[in-house]
Amino acid sequence: MQGELVKAGYAEARGGVKLALPVELPEGYQLKKFWSVANVYDEAGVRTSIARSAEFDGPQGPVRVCEEVESVPGRLCPKSNAGITEKKDGLVRSVSVDGGEKADSRAVWGEVHYSAALEDWSWMAGA
Repeated sequence: MQGELVKAGYAEARGGVKLALPVELPEGYQLKKFWSVANVYDEAGVRTSIARSAEFDGPQGPVRVCEEVESVPGRLCPKSNAGITEKKDGLVRSVSVDGGEKADSRAVWGEVHYSAALEDWSWMAGA
């Protein structure tokens, strides 16, 4: 099911932002939603994503990982309420936690390795 969510999310807009997600998910978390937040059309008329997002559900409640093109004026992704924001290769990734303070969100979601390559996501194996 998680693989189907990712494939459907990328099918919305085939080009553009490739969302970097944790290579290994924090314990107890599962992907619930994956989507293109905002799209534009390139010169060839191809729909391209300028921001993508994923939502996970787990022990601390819902967690949203969102990545957007840095050069877009304004913000398409919510500002991180967990202090987890990273700028890399012209993209801005933020992590927002929507739940109680049961654990240190920075330790759970900020200290993991992120990758935009689907084959790196161990939790997608066999999905």
